[in-house]
Amino acid sequence: MRKAYRRKGFIQSEGGQHEQWTFAPHGVVSPVKTTISRGSSYKTYGDDLLKWVRKELKLPSKKDLLDLIDCPKTQEQYEDHLIKLGVFDKREAIFLMSQRKQKQAET
Repeated sequence: MRKAYRRKGFIQSEGGQHEQWTFAPHGVVSPVKTTISRGSSYKTYGDDLLKWVRKELKLPSKKDLLDLIDCPKTQEQYEDHLIKLGVFDKREAIFLMSQRKQKQAET
């Protein structure tokens, strides 16, 4: 999960027994956060934990969460989902869209 979070624009902060991951695409820090336990018993997440993470990340289904982790869902698709939910204000959404256009122009 850590690799997927990094690739999708999350930043990590330390917190004792847990790692806090915050979605912050292009430096725009959102209120979307989730936690990963450092404990060895959490190498594989069961359905209950996946449901918890899915809710924290504001995703509608387990499939959407797995798509985010396994990479069929891009960072841009996740940003769009959160913009539609109103997680980002208008100014932040415009900035994210401009960053996306700039990235596309560079490629």
